[in-house]
Amino acid sequence: MQKWADYLISAVRYEESFNKKTVSYCKVHPDNGDTVGPGTTWSKEEIMDASFKGVTFFTISKDNRGKWKKGRKVTFIKAEKVYLNDDFVKVDGDNLVSVSEF
Repeated sequence: MQKWADYLISAVRYEESFNKKTVSYCKVHPDNGDTVGPGTTWSKEEIMDASFKGVTFFTISKDNRGKWKKGRKVTFIKAEKVYLNDDFVKVDGDNLVSVSEF
């Protein structure tokens, strides 16, 4: 497997904040190239700090055979605040649509 990014996000935890869904934590795995490392919980702020330092993130999910498949590149959209997004649609809030919640 070719390395997709520095880190891979497999799940997300949202919280309600001012009637908006806001990412609070994500399950993040190191991308080892031919394997996906074990997941640990990162806060949204940790992901944003790493990204602003040049670290790359993609989402991942398991296929029907239990193998990881590449999702979407995680980007940041700035509106009133900066939001996590993998849908390339500008919304007022976080939007990681290609991973499940945990």
